[in-house]
Amino acid sequence: AGAGVVAPVTEEFLFRGLIYRSIRDRHGIALGAVVSAVLFGAIHYVPGPWPDALALQITMVVTGLGLALVYERRTTLLAPIVGHAAFNLIAVAVIVSDALR
Repeated sequence: AGAGVVAPVTEEFLFRGLIYRSIRDRHGIALGAVVSAVLFGAIHYVPGPWPDALALQITMVVTGLGLALVYERRTTLLAPIVGHAAFNLIAVAVIVSDALR
């Protein structure tokens, strides 16, 4: 439930609803998207071998950029919440699938 519901709702309120919107309103879409995406990536940091950690960071920053653009296009937090939940559920399915091999 945490990865599928709680994390997407709370993180989208924080990163798109507060951080992105605040920066966007003062400095524009591009800076708001980049700053919120970098911060989004930073909280998802997982220590590990540097190629894996870097790949995860890039993935999370790009995901954060995409979620900011989804929010901008749809003008509702519901859209990035649903996208974030779908991303998390796919990630969990991949992790479980790998564990079952």
